Amino acid sequence: MNKLGVGLIGCGSWGTGVHLPALQANPAVRVVAVASRSAQHAEAAARDFEVPHWYTNYRDLLANPEVEIVDICTPNSLHAEIAIAAAQAGKHIICIKPLAANAAQAEAMLEAARLANVRIFYAENGLFIPAVQQAKAAIDEGAIGKVFRVRASEGIQGPHAPWSYDPAIAGGGCILDMAIHSLAFLRAIADSEATQVYAETDTFVHDIPLEDTAVLTVRFANGVIGVAEDSWSMVGEMDSRFEVYGTAGRVLIDMLHSQHLRVYSQTGYTYWGKRSEESKGWTYPLPMAEHIFFGTDAMFTHFFACIQENKPCRSTGEDGLAILRLAEAAYRSVRSGKAEQVSSHERRGA
Repeated sequence: MNKLGVGLIGCGSWGTGVHLPALQANPAVRVVAVASRSAQHAEAAARDFEVPHWYTNYRDLLANPEVEIVDICTPNSLHAEIAIAAAQAGKHIICIKPLAANAAQAEAMLEAARLANVRIFYAENGLFIPAVQQAKAAIDEGAIGKVFRVRASEGIQGPHAPWSYDPAIAGGGCILDMAIHSLAFLRAIADSEATQVYAETDTFVHDIPLEDTAVLTVRFANGVIGVAEDSWSMVGEMDSRFEVYGTAGRVLIDMLHSQHLRVYSQTGYTYWGKRSEESKGWTYPLPMAEHIFFGTDAMFTHFFACIQENKPCRSTGEDGLAILRLAEAAYRSVRSGKAEQVSSHERRGA
């Protein structure tokens, strides 16, 4: 079977630190081009990952006939523009979270893909974490009885890029950046439509016009209660934990704190083959590369099999839109100070 040609747009920390290593390791594809508004970033990514073409204009990448799939790793406000252009160019689309800066933009992306008969894959790697996949299999088998409560916590000291602090570019604060992961987990494990959400947010650590801390309570149609605790205010280290409670047992997943090795460095050190600012402070040299441990490898393997074998996908553009609409309901709750209903068009599969 011929390898699929992938073009990556956005050569920041996520594109080069997570997606490109996973793409390079995947036998189903070859990365044929990268693009970034920064010539320095694009050229460096092409050099480091042996990519034959690099561009400073994403439309030049879309014009490359070798590119069959576009992987979007740009700031949130650019997702819709690039995805729509990619669809019009006949390319399949992979897009990181959130699907767009708002639901209206996401809807336009899905419509463009529908008209062009191409697919949008929502790159929510959390659902493909090996531990999460194993937990989901056990839950589906009935190992913990009937699920009634789900909790997810995702916290970091602050976003990876300065643009995340700009509401015009990011579209929101830690809800749209971090809780988007937790909501995807709650929704997948509850396996039901969200009916209402209550949200509390505030800004405690950073001097920014966006929330750096959020706690969301979600009620699902089947009675499951979900709690998402997410932040940019996790001073000292990261947090990534998932809990599922059932009538006959429970599941606990700790992605970081159960690791045997932690390193705190003020100067930085060589971490997974690279020495960078990201190696300063607390780091967790895991027993496997981050793109494997946090599910990106498994996610891409699934996406490419969906294209090559015309299989249904477990994380679609429609899923990304549903999560985005749930996040918007949470923002309404913050403004109103009460639980907000998730309208029918904001629910799973609607």
